[in-house]
Amino acid sequence: MKLNLNLKMQDNSTAVATVERKVVKAKKEVLSFEDAWKEIIAKKNSEADLVKLREIYKAMKEGRIGREPGKESKTLTKAEALRQWKVLQEMERGAKLEAMVQNTPDNFILVQTMEQLEEMERVLHGEDIIAVDTETTGVDVYVDKMVGMSFTAPKSGLNYYVPIRHVTGETQLSPEVVLPRVKGIMEAEDIDKVFHNAIFDLHIFAGEDIDVKGKVHDTLVIAHLMNENEPTYRLKELAPKYLKCEADTFDALFGKNCLFSTVELKYANYYACKDTKLTLDLYNFYMKYLNSPALEKLKSVYENIEQPLIKEVFYMERVGFCIDMEEVERQKVELTQRKEQLEVLLETHFGNINFNSVQQLSRVLYQEKKLHLLKEIPPNFKQSTDGKTLKVLAKYDEGCKLLVEYKDIVKHLSSFVEKIPEMIKPDGRIHGSFKQTGTVTGRFSSVNPNMQQQPGEARRMFVAPEGHLILGADFSAQEPRMLAHFTQDPTLLDIYREGKDLYSTYASIHYKRPYEEVYKNPDGSDTKERKAFKVVILAIMYGMTEKSLADTLKINELEAKTLIDSFYKGSPRVAKWIEHNKETARKTGYVETLFGRKRRLSDAKSTDKWERMRAERQTTNARIQGSSADQTKLVMIKAGKTLREMSKPGREFSLLATIHDEVLFLVPEDVTKDEVKVIESLMVDTVKLNNVPSKTDIELGKCWGNLTSVHEWKFNK
Repeated sequence: MKLNLNLKMQDNSTAVATVERKVVKAKKEVLSFEDAWKEIIAKKNSEADLVKLREIYKAMKEGRIGREPGKESKTLTKAEALRQWKVLQEMERGAKLEAMVQNTPDNFILVQTMEQLEEMERVLHGEDIIAVDTETTGVDVYVDKMVGMSFTAPKSGLNYYVPIRHVTGETQLSPEVVLPRVKGIMEAEDIDKVFHNAIFDLHIFAGEDIDVKGKVHDTLVIAHLMNENEPTYRLKELAPKYLKCEADTFDALFGKNCLFSTVELKYANYYACKDTKLTLDLYNFYMKYLNSPALEKLKSVYENIEQPLIKEVFYMERVGFCIDMEEVERQKVELTQRKEQLEVLLETHFGNINFNSVQQLSRVLYQEKKLHLLKEIPPNFKQSTDGKTLKVLAKYDEGCKLLVEYKDIVKHLSSFVEKIPEMIKPDGRIHGSFKQTGTVTGRFSSVNPNMQQQPGEARRMFVAPEGHLILGADFSAQEPRMLAHFTQDPTLLDIYREGKDLYSTYASIHYKRPYEEVYKNPDGSDTKERKAFKVVILAIMYGMTEKSLADTLKINELEAKTLIDSFYKGSPRVAKWIEHNKETARKTGYVETLFGRKRRLSDAKSTDKWERMRAERQTTNARIQGSSADQTKLVMIKAGKTLREMSKPGREFSLLATIHDEVLFLVPEDVTKDEVKVIESLMVDTVKLNNVPSKTDIELGKCWGNLTSVHEWKFNK
């Protein structure tokens, strides 16, 4: 008994000592105000955050604001400081606005009279380049209206704000008076216009029957070209960072739910004039660098690709898709029924739980079913319920396979199918938003809706308007052809010169079987050998590891390495070129596309092995995908001009969308073979690759999800 008692007392002493150490440690971790600020400032902060942090630091030191209630005994954190900055803005907003008005420069002119409007018109017509911005009732460019517009005239050094739809009861000129005069300025071919997020403003002007002409520049597009790794491209974040000036956001000045139409004109004038002034200053800042000899190639990318593309994207977005509402309803019913079936099936696998609850799902997957302990699952497996993790588990568990399908259906229903009625604009069409700065490699992204992620079945909802067809022109093996161009590998060049299939050729070499046997199965489907080498070649271009390739093909890493080695054996120049890309990135911190676009990969110079390797794996994909993106963009620029020349009243041709390696066109229902050949030529001849012919597959039809090959299409005679 005594021994047991002593042991128990010893255990308690140890436990108490441990607790005391933890308490002491915890107390030591509470930093003083100044030490906490040193840690906060030492963190990786954006320029905008640094401005906020300095402002809140000063306010706390002066006693204008304190800590959050209940946090006084804890170390001040960056998150708390930024929250308190927001509180400070609310507290001092009125004083800040009044100070802003008191400090309004004399060259910030509020246009309220006809005399001022005529003077502004005279000044702007005397400029070679102006900065422009619109203030609106909201952000839906097909519904919302212009509240006012601002201009900056650099030669005269004047900035103007013209209110037209404010509801403050103050003096303003009517839209009927202002817009015809503004139309003359905006449609003047000899005046360049600078915007930030130009396509938004182009749409707003279009809504007022103004077609902006002259060169259109966009500081957002330039910013992305100058640094595709920027954490944000908001004007109010870029300006403090590069112009070293204050730039308060609208929310900070007026509140999150404030409508610009309700802002008093003395405040609106300052805010709007400063926006265009910042935009022009930012444009000049970037152009100073772009005009330097060191950035000659990057300037060429802007002048020949990104800048002329802005208007083509705008015109493309204006076209939009018609929607077959009967098909929408059919798919909605079908998807809902399948969702309900899956819920019944999932209950047999996981019990009566909420499949959207992370906690409940995690308990079933890992505590009850113990799926993380399956022999196929790697030891460092992350016990998560996110989509990526579920897809891994779906390979080994039928319940997870059903769950992935269920979540895909729920997402597609809630985020797209059920929202289609509210996505349709007043013209009866859906208009996607296509972002030319949407990815770090230069490829497009798409939102509202994401046209690039619409599955085949969903594409059946999208149809051409009456009297028109959808023409899809899909680059054939665009990226592998770009690989052949860069490497000039003899095997690759021979394949494309002779019109052979890339993947079947390498499969034939590796498996030592006739080309015809590995090309297609008797039913016309791909053979497993061809499928395997398609994945291998894509893996090489995308910098996948041997392990990732093995997981994808469900083979071991040695087999994956054998497949990669087999490809390199047949095309040794590819291996040398890939290594050259890595060496270039290690030396310079970036690689370039065919046309000079930069992909900055600073981690390639890192002393950390894993960071360096991760960056190196991106080099080849950056050059191939970026060059392919530039090729597509150049096609769109030339196509836009050609299609406008081909169009006549009642027979319009236009760009409709860009989907990965495919460009969609809207063409007349009676389109001719010769007209289709013009579009084919645009696709394959706009960019000439070295010893590698480009190829495109063309399809036609009324419905995007049900197009017919041009070779089978029945043209009108």
